[in-house]
Amino acid sequence: MRYFYLKGMSATKDEINFIKDKFESEGIQLENLVDDYATFLKKSDNEICEVLSQKINSFDDEVCLICHSMGCNFAFLTYPQINNLRRVVLVSPEFKTVSKEEKERIEESIKPDKFPTEIKRMSINKIKNIAMFLRSKKWIKKFMQCNLSYICPVDIFYSKGDKFVSQDAIRNFSRFKGVEVFEIDSNNHNPILESDDIILEIKRKTLQSRK
Repeated sequence: MRYFYLKGMSATKDEINFIKDKFESEGIQLENLVDDYATFLKKSDNEICEVLSQKINSFDDEVCLICHSMGCNFAFLTYPQINNLRRVVLVSPEFKTVSKEEKERIEESIKPDKFPTEIKRMSINKIKNIAMFLRSKKWIKKFMQCNLSYICPVDIFYSKGDKFVSQDAIRNFSRFKGVEVFEIDSNNHNPILESDDIILEIKRKTLQSRK
């Protein structure tokens, strides 16, 4: 089985390497799919889906797709096109749609002459990442609708003290077939950084599915 990782928006190279090392210590080779989401901003939804699915489908192995935060949004768009997908792991997914305020913010972010003061202080890559994040939220509704027809098991992990995710929305999503939710005793938006429980559970579930 191959394990692919879709990182969160703000994850650094050091953070990704740390996570890969943690998985490797449990005998799992984790392959990172995206280095910088800003590069996806110019692509259409279909192009993004094609790029990611081609990377994954270039192998014939069974697939476990592990995603964190922003990466979950890309999984929502891509996962129906992945061959041999056996498990999806969502870490700190943000199940919500674009608000009116967020829509206004993204519209402002593509007009440099009208940037609000706080956006002027941001780097262009940071602005692109925010724009990509807000744009991708519309994929969440599509994912929740599509997942009514079962494709593969979905595990959701979130930190008990995470202020960035809607725990009510996560619990609501647990009603779908094949979805299991795990609460981690942490405040970290990416509990993989602090807890070994997620990796051990992924290892147990994926080994179980291969028997």
